[in-house]
Amino acid sequence: MDRLTIAVVPIYGRPKLTRWCLGKLKTLPGIDYVIAVGSTPGDREVAEEVGVEYYPYENTPTKLGQKWQHGVEIALQQGADGIMFCGSDDVWQLNTVSRLWEAIDNGAVMVGSAAWYLVMLKTGDVYLQRYRTRDDSIGTGRLFSAQFIREKLNGFLLGKELLKDKSIDGYITRRIAAAGGKQIAVEGIEPALCKLNVGKGEGQITAASALLSSKNIISEEVYITFANDLLFEWSMYARTMEVE
Repeated sequence: MDRLTIAVVPIYGRPKLTRWCLGKLKTLPGIDYVIAVGSTPGDREVAEEVGVEYYPYENTPTKLGQKWQHGVEIALQQGADGIMFCGSDDVWQLNTVSRLWEAIDNGAVMVGSAAWYLVMLKTGDVYLQRYRTRDDSIGTGRLFSAQFIREKLNGFLLGKELLKDKSIDGYITRRIAAAGGKQIAVEGIEPALCKLNVGKGEGQITAASALLSSKNIISEEVYITFANDLLFEWSMYARTMEVE
C-alpha cells in the first residue's frame, strides 16, 4: 500500500548527536521524509548536511508544543498519511514503522512503543524504561493518523492550551481520547534514547522515577542486541570527530 509517512523532529543544539540520529532516521525503512524544526543557524547546518527538510521556529520552554505543531502542519500540507514524532537523540529499530502501521491499519489513530532503552553513550549503561502507573505509549516514536488529525482535530494535534500543560505526551493522549481515537502501545519495538552527558542521563532517571520504571539491563546474561550494536556504531562514529 502506497502511503506517505513523514517524521517530525524538533532540533536544538547537540550537533554531533543530532547529525548521527537524523542520518539514521532518514534511512529508516518506511520513512519517506524527515522534517527538522530548528531554532539556530547551527540547527539548519546540521539538517542540510544530513539532507533533511529544515523549517525554523523559535525555541523556548513554553513553545515546544507549538514547535511540534508547526512540524505537524507542514507534514499535513505535504499530504502525509502518517506523521511520526521523533526526538533528535532517538534511534529506531528497522521494523518500527511497519509495526506501527499494522496498528493504524487495525483501527488505531495513535500508536507508539510501550517502552524504550535509555542508552548512556559514554558509559555503555543501558536502562529499559516504561510508565509505572498507566498503560500508555512512550511519547517519542508515536505514529499518528493524519486523516484523524485533519478530520477530528481540525489539523491541530497540539493547541495553545498546551502552554498550561507541562506534559506533551499526556496532553496528546487526552486530546485524542476526547476525540474518540483509539490508542495502542506496542511491545517489541523499543527505540533507544541516546544520552551523551552521563550526569544529565542519571538525572533524568531520578527525575522520571515517579512515572517511569527503570531496569539496568547491561548486567543481564542475554544482552539486548539492538542497544549493543548501537553502542558499537556510536563508538565508531565518535572516533572520526570530537565528542561533545
